[in-house]
Amino acid sequence: MLNSRWSYWVKGTSLFYALIISLLTAILMGAFVFQAFTFNLESSTYEDYFKLQRNLKSGLAILSARNSNSISDYSETIDLFNEGNDSVQIVSKHWGLYYVNSCSSWQRSDTLSESFLMGFGMSDAFKPALCLTNVGRGLKVCGHTEIIGELHVPKVSIERAYIEGQSFVGSQLVQGPIVQDPKSLPSLSTSKREWAMHIAKNAPEVNWVEMGTESEAKKIDFSKETNWYYFPDSIVVANQVLEGNKAIWSNGPVVVASSSVLENTLIVAPRIYVLEGFQGSCHLVASEKIVVADNVELSYPSSVLVACSLAQEPRIEIGQNSIVKGGVVLINDTKTETAKVELKKGSLIEGQVLVEGQLSASGTVHGVSCAKSVYLKTPSAYYSGHLLNAVFSSGNLSHHFGGFEYAIGQEPLICKTL
Repeated sequence: MLNSRWSYWVKGTSLFYALIISLLTAILMGAFVFQAFTFNLESSTYEDYFKLQRNLKSGLAILSARNSNSISDYSETIDLFNEGNDSVQIVSKHWGLYYVNSCSSWQRSDTLSESFLMGFGMSDAFKPALCLTNVGRGLKVCGHTEIIGELHVPKVSIERAYIEGQSFVGSQLVQGPIVQDPKSLPSLSTSKREWAMHIAKNAPEVNWVEMGTESEAKKIDFSKETNWYYFPDSIVVANQVLEGNKAIWSNGPVVVASSSVLENTLIVAPRIYVLEGFQGSCHLVASEKIVVADNVELSYPSSVLVACSLAQEPRIEIGQNSIVKGGVVLINDTKTETAKVELKKGSLIEGQVLVEGQLSASGTVHGVSCAKSVYLKTPSAYYSGHLLNAVFSSGNLSHHFGGFEYAIGQEPLICKTL
């Protein structure tokens, strides 16, 4: 009787342990299966991300090596290996004196994109501190004028002068070689010039966005379509935040107040006025005039561009103690002799200055300056071919600076990741 009970107890205990062992085995096997699944999933995700990165870099390399020869923006989808599995979309669009280049790659439902502002590096073959194509009876320098680097002039004629009670105080008229006989000014690349002339007078054919909508507060990725704001009349941009892929086109003057936050913003209008105290990064394109008031800072890379085809007196004015890091350009199809750029006392340009007209410089340019001629206007008189307290220095420009493209050609350079 006792043996029978013991037998039943052993059988019951064995069943219990068998269930426990089976449960543990099932949990252990499930863990192995889950680990294998997770490993395969992570491997697949890593492989997809690796492909995304590889394809994105390939697309960016294509963009960096390809110069836009069109006045229009363009978009292209490329099958990198002709297998249908590795496609990228590249987008390039004019943005002031620069280009916005974007690339997107995708694998399954994952997308990776990158955008950057592209300019062009300075060519060692053409890097004068000052280049003039017309100096009349010669270039006259006075006061604390400094020309540090190459001076390109039609004829070797530079001398001291005495104006407004100031004579030349330096020990060298030019601290660098003098290159004689530049026959013409360097010019913007053909595509950039045509785009600037076109956009300055013609509104782009886009879907306009109304200022004050919720989309205005959002930062739009540059790989997406640009948010264009249209104004039929004048507009004062005050207490606004415009960051990212956003642009303004106006039929009337645009006034930018110091209370606005602009980052990489494109503004196109007949006349643009940047008020005192403003700080930001923007790309200004006008058909008649751009006035940058005193104590303004336009951070790198920024554009100040007047593209004149009709105006009788196109002008750019950079106010006292204002800083522009990028490019200051006046291109002029009217051939008028009244096209002028004025750099006032204490102003600083870090980059490139190109004037198809007359340049008046009482400030400093660290970079390359090119103009047809220079002039000096004082309260009492007007002097052609004179420089007073102007500083032109090509050696102070960073080797990493990227600016606009001359027609002579330069290497493309990524200026800023967007």
